[in-house]
Amino acid sequence: AFDYCPDSDSSSALCQELLENNLVTDGQQMAESLLEALEDQEVDAALGLVNTFLQTWNRRQAEGGDLALSEGAGVLREQYTRTKTAQGMLGLPWPWESVNDETLGMQPGQLIIVYGRPKSMKTWVALYIAVHAYLYHNARVLFYSREMDKMQLLRRAASIVAGLDYGAVKKAKLSSSQEEDLFDSLDMLQEKEKAQEGQRSKFIISNDRGPNLGATTDLLVQKAKDEQVDLLVVDALYKLADRRTKGRDSDWK
Repeated sequence: AFDYCPDSDSSSALCQELLENNLVTDGQQMAESLLEALEDQEVDAALGLVNTFLQTWNRRQAEGGDLALSEGAGVLREQYTRTKTAQGMLGLPWPWESVNDETLGMQPGQLIIVYGRPKSMKTWVALYIAVHAYLYHNARVLFYSREMDKMQLLRRAASIVAGLDYGAVKKAKLSSSQEEDLFDSLDMLQEKEKAQEGQRSKFIISNDRGPNLGATTDLLVQKAKDEQVDLLVVDALYKLADRRTKGRDSDWK
């Protein structure tokens, strides 16, 4: 049981105080884990802890509501400092500097649509973006497709990771040294994830269509939450069933 404690503060003020207390607690826990990782000289693990902490709290702060200009100094200062510290990034960087310069990265809560005509390499571009976030920024990625099976996606992703021609991978026409590069690249990823057990970095390929694994947009979003992903990439979103209409619409708009 809890004692009744009258308080004159508004509910929003109490929620803000709770949020700040949780931030302090999470920050202390992160700092302790960070010190342990640095003592063990696990630099990648330490960076992963900091990245996870920042992304989690960026998402919690990205809420709707009004903002008075006169009260914006603190919010703007925090974002400005974060951007400066991250060398101009507010989110996961794109593979292309020109896009980063304009967008400051893929930020929490954003819906980004890659649009193109059929057979214009949209899936390849989406995979390239996802693999880049995973490889170079320790992101936890869920790549979901209703058009390709897992092996098709795996071949493409592996080709990007190893920097090899996809056609040669698909047709098994790599040279001996290229074959070694391909499988060594994937083995190294497995070893890296094992070494960083409990850390964020992971790339999940999925085309599950079962009743609880992403057959609708709602279930896919829940799967992304369960996996605690930093980036959810959906290939052919319009092919997913909408829970409210119980149908699919070939016109994605």
